[in-house]
Amino acid sequence: MRQIFHKLGGIKQPDQLTASQFCKLGRYPTLTCSFFGKADYSIVFKQYIRGFEHNYMGFEEFFGAIETIVSKKYISGDAYSNLKDYVDNINAVLK
Repeated sequence: MRQIFHKLGGIKQPDQLTASQFCKLGRYPTLTCSFFGKADYSIVFKQYIRGFEHNYMGFEEFFGAIETIVSKKYISGDAYSNLKDYVDNINAVLK
């Protein structure tokens, strides 16, 4: 998970993600579905930075946001298996 976080964060600020960096995940068809699309990534990001004075997400918020996405995207199945499947999909598209 930390490798994914750093890949999305880039070189300038690898310890934080902006909304645009986080929402890149919504561009990939394997990471969206008919009821969870690109706009939903933006909503999840805003949920996790609400209450902070900054507009970026740290690793802990990122992990929580990924868990939220998995719980919304995968309706059935084991939570751990769904999380593993989603992380595998992220790794596949971010090679």
